[in-house]
Amino acid sequence: MHWFGNFWEGMQIDFPERDGKPATTWKLGAKLADEGYNQWPITVGPTYPAGAWVPFSCMEVGGSGTEHVIKIHMQIPHGGTESDRLRSRALQASDNLPEYAKDELEGLKTLTTHGCRSTPALINFMQCKQEEDMWVPGGYLLYLLMTKCPGKPIEHFRQQPYSKREEIRQALEVAHKESWRCGVVNDDYSSDNLLWDDVNKKCYFVDFKSWSQASSLNEWNERSLKGWFLQELEEVPGGGGWLLKFGDFASCNHQGVVRTPDIACLADDGGIRVVGEVKTPWCHDLTGAMQDPAKRQKWLGQIAEYMWSTRCKYGFMSTYEETVFIMQDVDFNDATRYALYSSNIIRHNTKSQKVRGPIAAVYENKVSLRECFLFLSLEIGAGSWQSANPMPANQWYLRR
Repeated sequence: MHWFGNFWEGMQIDFPERDGKPATTWKLGAKLADEGYNQWPITVGPTYPAGAWVPFSCMEVGGSGTEHVIKIHMQIPHGGTESDRLRSRALQASDNLPEYAKDELEGLKTLTTHGCRSTPALINFMQCKQEEDMWVPGGYLLYLLMTKCPGKPIEHFRQQPYSKREEIRQALEVAHKESWRCGVVNDDYSSDNLLWDDVNKKCYFVDFKSWSQASSLNEWNERSLKGWFLQELEEVPGGGGWLLKFGDFASCNHQGVVRTPDIACLADDGGIRVVGEVKTPWCHDLTGAMQDPAKRQKWLGQIAEYMWSTRCKYGFMSTYEETVFIMQDVDFNDATRYALYSSNIIRHNTKSQKVRGPIAAVYENKVSLRECFLFLSLEIGAGSWQSANPMPANQWYLRR
């Protein structure tokens, strides 16, 4: 669904005087990313308005010609009402911004106030109402005017030579520490949110709909690196529109969990649905570990502990290049006990191939990594994500 039609390109936006700076007018150019949106059927009884957002390039009318960015948050109709009459859609109009729009504005304000060099600087902002011929007449519109960071989203990270990956890793660490110093840590690992400037060897964070205040829980560590590059999988849609959303475990609701996995797949409320352990591919060989009994026991023991403590039925281990999926369920040979079941290793570049028939062996080397996560999403969407493992910890795993 496209919420921002062609008429937006070329539109002029007038920003008011703010903080002693004069009023300015900016002309929108092309969209800089795909549109995003949150929408629910009206029958669900949503508690806050549906919304869409997208960044546009822009230039100041009569200005120096320097390209900037205007990100627009706009109220949209609830699902199933898109074709209703304008006066009917106008009844949904709200001045209340959704939390993610408020968060983005506040995050950019904080970063700008502290002079962050790894994020956009907020120049101005404006909230107003939609016109009578727009999606929700009278509904909210929020314009965020900011500097444009150089670079492009990181693509095919795992296929880059080691020297390039190390450059990116070091630059990501610098960017994270700079953002953390300024009080804001990005919680959304979507690939579009991280830009790589190959000329200046610098990383930038560019989206702050979801962020946390800097604390000892989200200082830089190896999990920060893993989270960003695992998100190269992107969000995986499942049954009923459910999404697997990857996040740093520090951002989850995880009371009572002592030892923390690297990655968690989250529900909208921050609840954990799948846990993952991720190793850097230049230091670890998953195929070799799964073939070596001692190494396999160590790797499986680690993820088994995380799955047990979070009560997750599913987990995964990955080196970005190779991934294996794990399930804890009733032991086929002893219904009073639980066992771990593992998939074959799925490589990052395995291509999806159509297979006829239900024989599992026929699918070997023909299922892509994204399809595996799609299956998990479908299972979770159907409510099959929690484990009822009754075994005590000392019978389930051994900590060394």
